[in-house]
Amino acid sequence: YSYKPPTYLIPHAPHMRDPISEFCSFDERGDELPDFCYFMIPFKYGTPWIGREEKKEQFFVSGYPGLDSDWLQYCGKIDSESQNKDAINLLFIIRRFLPEGVKRTADTDIFIIDYEEFIGPLRLIKNSILKSGKNIHLIIKPHPANNYRELESVMKLEGIKSWEISHEPMYGLLSKVNVVCSLASTVLLIPAMANIPTIIFNTKLQKQIHSEWGRLKDLYTNMHFYLNKNNKFQSVFFEIVNNIDKEYNEKI
Repeated sequence: YSYKPPTYLIPHAPHMRDPISEFCSFDERGDELPDFCYFMIPFKYGTPWIGREEKKEQFFVSGYPGLDSDWLQYCGKIDSESQNKDAINLLFIIRRFLPEGVKRTADTDIFIIDYEEFIGPLRLIKNSILKSGKNIHLIIKPHPANNYRELESVMKLEGIKSWEISHEPMYGLLSKVNVVCSLASTVLLIPAMANIPTIIFNTKLQKQIHSEWGRLKDLYTNMHFYLNKNNKFQSVFFEIVNNIDKEYNEKI
């Protein structure tokens, strides 16, 4: 407030939950957007300035810096030479989930999914790996809010042969993975935009996201490997793992 340096509020994700609700203020107790602050809008259909029209000129569409094409290309080359060419690396992007047997309450955040919505897709992945006959290594990418010990216990019980839980940022994985499966998450847009085939599971949360903002429904349901029914996973997964190469990735 004293020196008023030009201050840019950087978006935390490629899009927000809806056009207006995720406005993040500069100061929760003082001026929510002082005249030296600028709010970067990652998704061009967002309108977080609604309700604060007098500050509209301080909002601008920046796009999402993490989806810059030169940056993604650079990340895709890091450590690519050290990648195990004999194995297919499958990345599974997950969310925080309720422990087994714990019922959802009225005040449970909708972005914490039911246990069944996590374990169902995981078992589809496990069974498809077994039936593929290929050397597939599963990398789990948790949400920062996931309980890592609980996740590790679940993975050990499921008996998948080759797996790990990654603590790396998504960008550090782009040169290492061949195919991605994801629960509802903006993070999936990073590998998708980096030309890595990305399968999106259909969940209650994904449907909720679509119902709250039609633009997001258009975005996700028009992606090449969006599953309108999860029982189609195996056939889609086999299509990808049987055609993994740069030419196929660019085609899709």
